[in-house]
Amino acid sequence: MGFFKSIFGTSKNPKPISNDNESDILSSIFRLVSHPDTQTRVSASSTAGLLLSPNEDIFSKTTETFVSKFIDQHEENSLIQGRCFKDDHGTQWIIMNHPDFRNLIGIINELSKSISSEGLGSQMIAAVFKGDYNGENSYWICNYRTSKFYPFIPNGKNTRNYELEMELSSHFTQNGIPVEPPTNWYPLWNAPF
Repeated sequence: MGFFKSIFGTSKNPKPISNDNESDILSSIFRLVSHPDTQTRVSASSTAGLLLSPNEDIFSKTTETFVSKFIDQHEENSLIQGRCFKDDHGTQWIIMNHPDFRNLIGIINELSKSISSEGLGSQMIAAVFKGDYNGENSYWICNYRTSKFYPFIPNGKNTRNYELEMELSSHFTQNGIPVEPPTNWYPLWNAPF
């Protein structure tokens, strides 16, 4: 079993992704950066990614082509940049950039729907958004298996800032963002963005 499958789990009969539900879940993260109580402490980057489980099917071999076509067909294609990265565990990352965070969320959502429409929804592990919380790099991870977010704030090599993660998690909750229980807050060490 792959590293990320062992962390995030998998299901022999994964529940189908509801496009409306997924869109609502991913869009909820925008509240974090737009709410007056958190605007001074939280900022979003222009980069986000999709994390796909290791697989040897044809899609994993043509992901770059798929992403390139996706960007070309998008109405804002001149503002979108994308790249693919396979980590040491064989996990595929699709990294997207857009200067507007709200549009970036929409792009990640559309890309998720496109991958799901290819029959590959069960391969999507998480959507990962990068930001800053109280001056620290932070990742806002949406676990696709549960449709809930959790924070990850790395603090040096293979250590994390649990205190800030708990604080940020409370901001998620205050803004109506569904939150994973802390026992399911798996780190994403060496994220490629």
